[in-house]
Amino acid sequence: MVYLYRHHDGYLPYTGANLWRHLREAGQSPTALLASLLGPGVGSNDDGTYEVTTYLHGDIEHCYEIVGGADQEWRVRHSARRDWESSVESWALSGPSKTLEGFAELVNAEIRGSNAHLRAAGSSYPPVAEVAS
Repeated sequence: MVYLYRHHDGYLPYTGANLWRHLREAGQSPTALLASLLGPGVGSNDDGTYEVTTYLHGDIEHCYEIVGGADQEWRVRHSARRDWESSVESWALSGPSKTLEGFAELVNAEIRGSNAHLRAAGSSYPPVAEVAS
């Protein structure tokens, strides 16, 4: 198991979308996935801030578990922190495991919600682009 940490708290519209793009680009190769995540990035909102770590950081709000590659299709488990009293280990792997297509649907739903919130607030921040499913 390899733990990667990325600043930005891991929000689905940003980190989730970014992970989806890296997974699509890597094909079925775990080596290509790690090289992509740790090297020059792909897609928008990627500032190369993934780093290898030895544990689940206690300050994260979102956690992603990625399994597959080689002869298995990628699956992604996303879990979100519900409260700050619980240890990260108690919630980090509690979400459902999804195919890349299912993960894209989850990410896009969050992107649409985030964009709607920005519009309602009158923000001039540009909308976040959805990922292709």
